[in-house]
Formats: sequence, structure tokens, C-alpha cells
Amino acid sequence: MLNIFFLQDTTALLTGIQEYRRDYNQRQTLHENLLRKSFAYDHEWTTIFSRNHHGVNNASWSLYRRGYSDNGYYFIGLEALYLKTTYESAQELMIILKDWDGKTRYAKYEHFQIGDEDEQYAIRKLGAYVGNAGDALRPHLFKKFSTFDRDNDGNDKLHCASMYGGGWWFFGNCTTSMLTGPYHYEENAHSYGISWSTWKGWNYSMKSVEMLIRPTL
Repeated sequence: MLNIFFLQDTTALLTGIQEYRRDYNQRQTLHENLLRKSFAYDHEWTTIFSRNHHGVNNASWSLYRRGYSDNGYYFIGLEALYLKTTYESAQELMIILKDWDGKTRYAKYEHFQIGDEDEQYAIRKLGAYVGNAGDALRPHLFKKFSTFDRDNDGNDKLHCASMYGGGWWFFGNCTTSMLTGPYHYEENAHSYGISWSTWKGWNYSMKSVEMLIRPTL
């Protein structure tokens, strides 16, 4: 009898776990669909950067300036981004991150603007944050863009772009977020790469990321 009760309890437990996992997956799928419908796939949003695969890595200043598209890696270009955020209407920024467990988080900023090449494409404006990924971009406000062949991080002892393997708006201690680093697959996800420290910490590289802008509503 004890064995029968044990088997019944075990079966009930396993059934409960399966139902929980199914419900969790359904909720996660619903959350992602709502997020995409609300933000990423709204026709007014323009993708300025996306990563979901290997592509150009540690690009030069000139390549970041003009933009590129290669094997799951797209960037509109710093000059185009400067023109859109300066001479078109005020722009808001959305960053959508996806980890290797299929979870999605976002960070949204009410106003985003970068300077011109004379200003080294520094982030001029970064408005109020809303989201569930954490405000990992805030420390990069007013920081200049750096690449392996143009060091603007303000630290004579470090070369952040070379160390982290990509161009970004680095500062003296380098970064609290970086979306342009080397792409790592799941087995090597705990490495510097596509990082957003306020969600997954320093040593975690995302499966995919997308940055979008649209005119402020």
C-alpha cells in the first residue's frame, strides 16, 4: 500500500510540475507577443541595431560610422543615427533583450540623441527610463563612442573597445552595458559579449538584442 501511495504522490507531483511548466511557457509566450506588438513591431519604430548571430565583430570607426549589415548583425550607422536623432523630431529609444532561456526584457528611454562626428558621436540626451531590464545605459550618458582604432573612453590605462571586442559609448571603467561585443552561443553564454549588467550581470551574453527608435509620442 505504501508503494501505491508513493507512486500516486509521485505521479501527482510530476503532473503538477508539467502543468506549471506549461503554464509558465504560455505566460512567457504571451508576454513576448504583447511586448513585440506594443513595441518592436509597431510600424512607427525603426530598428537601428540588431544581433541574433555572428557577424561583423570589433569593427573600425569608419564601419561604425557608415553602418553595416552582415549575417544576423545590423547597425544603421553612427552618422545616420546622429541625423535621425538630431534633425528629425525627438526620438525615444527601445532596447529589447532575449536570454538563452527564452526570457525577454526591455529598457525604454523617453528621449535619445547622439552628437555628430566632431563630438565623437557622444550620447547627448537619454530621457527617463521605464522597463524591466534595468537602466544599464544611464552611466553612458555624455560618453563618446570608441572603437579599436579610436580610443575615446577617457582612461589612459585601458582601451575598452579593444578589451571588450566592439565599439560602444565607453567610459573610464568601460561599461555597464554593451551590445556590440562578440556573439557567444549558449554553451559560452557566461562570457563578455552582448551584456546588460542590470539584468543578467557582467558575465552573461544575450541570445539576441534589438535597438529601436521612433518619434516621441
